Amino acid sequence: MTRKRILSSLLSILTAIVILVTLRPFTTVSSQENQASSDATYDIILTLVKLKDLNGWPKGGGKDSYSGEPLDIESYFGGEASTIDGVAFDIHKDKADGELVQTKITENGGRLTFSGLTAGKYYIVVNKEKSKLAGNQILGDATPIPLEVELPVTKPDGSYFTVGNDAVHVYPKQVLKQREDKTSFKVRKEWKGKKLNSITVRLKQNGQVIDEIELNDSNNWEHTFMNLEKADVTGKDYTYTAEEEVPNGYTATYKNMTDKTGTVITNTLVPPTPPRTPIIKTGTLAIYWFLGIAVVLIGLGYKLYKSEKKH
Repeated sequence: MTRKRILSSLLSILTAIVILVTLRPFTTVSSQENQASSDATYDIILTLVKLKDLNGWPKGGGKDSYSGEPLDIESYFGGEASTIDGVAFDIHKDKADGELVQTKITENGGRLTFSGLTAGKYYIVVNKEKSKLAGNQILGDATPIPLEVELPVTKPDGSYFTVGNDAVHVYPKQVLKQREDKTSFKVRKEWKGKKLNSITVRLKQNGQVIDEIELNDSNNWEHTFMNLEKADVTGKDYTYTAEEEVPNGYTATYKNMTDKTGTVITNTLVPPTPPRTPIIKTGTLAIYWFLGIAVVLIGLGYKLYKSEKKH
């Protein structure tokens, strides 16, 4: 009887275990399966989100609450959120100013993909100089601080984000502002010597020709280039200069106007070089004397010869 009770108890325990396993299924990932392969590569998909301001949002550092899964921009960031094309990002290895691995520019909905990355820590940094925003927009002063990502990134289920559609997603945020400031640049021509009918002056922006004008008497030899962009997309001021086609026989000098609004170009006539007068050297003059004496002597000799012949 005791033996039957023991067997019955064991059977009851076994049945309970089976029921629990059936009701609470689970899977495990072995340490070998969950360990990142040394030759594995990963992608990071970045989407740049445009916000009116960054108040209330962590400024980078991967501290937002999303886990790396794709997000619906408006649902997560708010109805006024959108994306930004044309912003360049650098990705560095190990530290924010470490080895530059790749540089990409956001497009097609503010996205870019850093691909083929090995395991390790990476920092994603805005590259203002290489950014190319459309229209009159420029990057605001509140630029996201470096975004830190350590690969591989673990999913909530314990597996890793990998590549392609299974890559980890990051969402840095950026504020834009309108570039409203305009500037102008004035050029004036002065002459030293004979004036020509006209002269062509080219306007340069950071060394690149963007416009030109013909100066002459009708415009009083001066012109002001108007409605010039004051700064680039990063907010850095442009440098404007003027350069002319220097006419033959003239030199050109450039001087900033006293009010720093432009340049004065002065053309100076170069006098023609007078023809050189041959200089008779002392040795050459002596030769001429010898030749003259020789001619005289020949003449005298011939005269004496004729006289003797008559006699």
